[in-house]
Amino acid sequence: MSGGFLFCRIPRCRVAFGVCLASVLVSICAPLRGEEPFLPFLQGLVQRGYYETALDYLTTMEDSPLASTEQRELIPLERAVTLIAYSRTQRDIERRLELLGQGEQQLQQFVDSKSGHPKLFAARSELANTIVERARIKLEQSKLGDSAILVPEARDQFQRGIDELKKLETLVTAELDQIPKVLDTKDRAEVVLAKRRTQLRADNLQTELLAAAIREELAGTFDSGSTQRVEQLAAAAEQYESIYKKYRSRLAGLYARMYQGRCNAQMGKTKDALAYYGDLLDQPDEPLEMRRLKTETLRLAMDSWLAPSERKYLVAIKQANRWIETVPRSFQRDADMLAIRLGLARALQMQAQDFSSRGMNQAVITQSLAAARDHAEFVAGEEGALQEAALQLAEELGSQRLDGGPQEPASFAEAAQAGRQFLNQLGPLTNQILVLQQKLQVDGDSSDKQEQLTSAQQKLVAAKESALASYRLAMALADESTPPSELNLARYFLCYLYSIQGDPMRAAVVGEFMARQHPESDGALQCAKIALASYNQLFADAAASMDRSFELRRIYEATVYLAKTWPNSPDAVEVLAVAVPTMANFERVEWAQQLTELIPEDSPARWQADLITGHALRGQYVRRQRALQASAEKSNPEVVENQQRLLSDGQSFLVSGFERLPDNPVVNAFNVTAMLLTAEVLLEASQPVRAVEVLEHPTLGPVTLINTKHAAVSDPLLTRQTLQIALRSYVASIDQNAEMVAKAKAVMGTLQQAVGTDSQAKQQMVAIYVQLARSIETQMKAADGEGKQQLSKVFEAFLTELAADATDTGVLLWVAETYVSLGAGFDDNPESLQPVARRYYEQAAVALDHLLTVASADPILVTQIQARLAGVKTLQRDFAGALEDYRQLLQAKPNAVNLQVEAARLLARWGKFDSSQYQRAITGVGEKPNPIIWGWAKIAAATMSHTAFRETFYEARYEVARCDAERAKTLRGVERERLLTEASKALRTTQQLYPGLAQTKWSPLYSSLEKQIESLR
Repeated sequence: MSGGFLFCRIPRCRVAFGVCLASVLVSICAPLRGEEPFLPFLQGLVQRGYYETALDYLTTMEDSPLASTEQRELIPLERAVTLIAYSRTQRDIERRLELLGQGEQQLQQFVDSKSGHPKLFAARSELANTIVERARIKLEQSKLGDSAILVPEARDQFQRGIDELKKLETLVTAELDQIPKVLDTKDRAEVVLAKRRTQLRADNLQTELLAAAIREELAGTFDSGSTQRVEQLAAAAEQYESIYKKYRSRLAGLYARMYQGRCNAQMGKTKDALAYYGDLLDQPDEPLEMRRLKTETLRLAMDSWLAPSERKYLVAIKQANRWIETVPRSFQRDADMLAIRLGLARALQMQAQDFSSRGMNQAVITQSLAAARDHAEFVAGEEGALQEAALQLAEELGSQRLDGGPQEPASFAEAAQAGRQFLNQLGPLTNQILVLQQKLQVDGDSSDKQEQLTSAQQKLVAAKESALASYRLAMALADESTPPSELNLARYFLCYLYSIQGDPMRAAVVGEFMARQHPESDGALQCAKIALASYNQLFADAAASMDRSFELRRIYEATVYLAKTWPNSPDAVEVLAVAVPTMANFERVEWAQQLTELIPEDSPARWQADLITGHALRGQYVRRQRALQASAEKSNPEVVENQQRLLSDGQSFLVSGFERLPDNPVVNAFNVTAMLLTAEVLLEASQPVRAVEVLEHPTLGPVTLINTKHAAVSDPLLTRQTLQIALRSYVASIDQNAEMVAKAKAVMGTLQQAVGTDSQAKQQMVAIYVQLARSIETQMKAADGEGKQQLSKVFEAFLTELAADATDTGVLLWVAETYVSLGAGFDDNPESLQPVARRYYEQAAVALDHLLTVASADPILVTQIQARLAGVKTLQRDFAGALEDYRQLLQAKPNAVNLQVEAARLLARWGKFDSSQYQRAITGVGEKPNPIIWGWAKIAAATMSHTAFRETFYEARYEVARCDAERAKTLRGVERERLLTEASKALRTTQQLYPGLAQTKWSPLYSSLEKQIESLR
């Protein structure tokens, strides 16, 4: 009951019967400390449909020592809310009334005893709602009998609801009056008051609206035309008018105006009602809330226009047709829109009857009846309150025949000829309208020209509708003697007319039928294009929140059919080029790929489709990779193969698109991004030189555009990504082109400018440089012996030159890390250290020492550098020196978990050379019970209850078992068996207590170590 105090009327739903109470307790009663988790548990029960259990729980809580005073005060209110929700699940009306009555009692108890409670207003509002809900049920019961008793009872209930809302309005107004008119927005207490005032005003408005609406419902309990009914309607209309005058600029005020019109219409004041409706229908169509208001208003206006006292069927037809054409397809089956359609059917019927009685145009009469039948049948096809009336009207229209006027066509030929005559009017009328519109723009407002324009527009509408009616009649009159060519021509015109009349579904159905069943006919290709355009229109009209898979599939299949059936037509390439981005944007990547492959390789449209599809494939690969990180499926061979295919296909399409670039490609953000992706996939495929070629393309190269400051690369994120990939590409190409050294240095400077100079920016640069160092290490490991030597020399020369004049800590740290990566490239023997690896590690240590002097003013960075120096000593096999470094660091920061982990890793690595260090890696180094270096056992204990350190915990438990197993290898007898048993137990216990481990990278490591332990026994 947060926010406003008017309750939301959304019934709470039951869950599947298979859900048991135990699952509710598990999901709700998570370990909480302090008082009983009262509301979460109660709401969980109600949301799952356990109403009786919820009521029992509330009874238990009344005397429970776990409940706080505040919670006990809420019990009557929560019991009422639960009873009311429970009532809405009941089919038996008497049982529902009984539960509502009990809920009303509880609400009354709360209201009477909690005069100053924060939720008093909410309770009063719900009390009024409950009283009115009982009144509505009694009114429904009265239709089945006992109306003499039940109607007065319902009437009394409605009046009680109104009285309750008056009390609520008095209380809210009193609190509003206590809040000062002028508040200081800089004062925190007064800001709170301002928010409270805003909420109270909104709540007061809703209370006024609800009171007026109940008054209108109360009027419905009196006989039509009775004095009491008129009095109540007049009172409701007066209330609505008061609301409108106060809130005419707000949506609620406009709704009040509409309801005022509704009350006037019920009193027989049709002209007044239409005046109010007209004000609202002149409002703009957007936003969505305004469109809904206008839809409801038009529904009411249709009834008034078609009332016997008005008979303004022409206005009704014009307004309803315009609204049906305006409203998106996703809203066409709403109750209000169905009512508008049914009203339109009646208006068209009224027009046909009027024209017939005056002997006017028979074609218009025929067309009006056909259109009326269409609308009535549309409504009749939807279940609901209007279905029966729509069925009756459709039957009436189906049998209705009007005399007078020209004779209705009696054969296919006559109907088709009439249709062609109406079609021939479309061109001249359209041209006339364009000319008149241009003259009005040039000459200004002219009543004569405006009348001509209105007349021409009406004639155009009538001609379209008459043409459509004629061709529909022609299809109905066709028989075996009708020439197939003439029949197909009629289908083509039907397809076209449905399209221009804004009926894309019928246009698509007729168009596809023609294209697939008669592809050799003259109009088949055009019908295929109309069908495809219609499916695109249906897709565009559907709300973004809707499932649009049907429309997407129809677009895809219609595009494939057109392209394969008429492959040599220019239309084939055009529709393929249009469909590819649609499929890519909505993650139908396989369809985008298939459509792209249908575009001829020499087509000018192919390069763009290749880039779009490659981009989409790459995006799908990345999304799936992220989803697979925490999934057991990531090691599934089929999944791995599919991912590899996505990666490979994405690379192929991107590279193909680059190779097909025209001389002057369009330069926009998407194409630049596609070029950047192309460079990235080439870099990942160990083709850095080609990546540089893409980045430096003279027209579309991302680096080229950055250098010329093109608007297409104005996005800072795109700029940084481009420079990072460029830096990686230049560095990776150094061994093949010495010019890359200068380019890499230049890009480093540009990248630093793009990222910035504050502390956060420097951290980003350090991360970029470290990532680059790791890619160098990967490149070194992938090279063969001679290639590795050559690469190392090139990188060493580059690092020497770069470090000579560098003062930026990020650059210097990257230099040091790259020396480490170079050394790691030659450090392939754990038993001994090769001289070349030792030399690079020594250079890394020198670079880090130099960095310490540069970064002396930044204590955090100094600590990081010292920790990295200790890591380098570990790589140099100076285990004692590294341990002393970690000891000094941890004396200053004993609880630094990352340093404790590095120190434990050092001891575990030292164990390969001195098995006694395995024990120290587990138990730590220093005086017990608080050693300076914790060891894996204490690291595991310290991180066990912290989910943020779960990966560290898994590693620590794994290392405890591994170190025990490694030490066991050096022993025999009982001690060996004891260590192996402890190692195995550590692994199994962790896996049992932490099932989430199975979804991490540690699961296969644990399993592998278990097998090793078993093999040692």
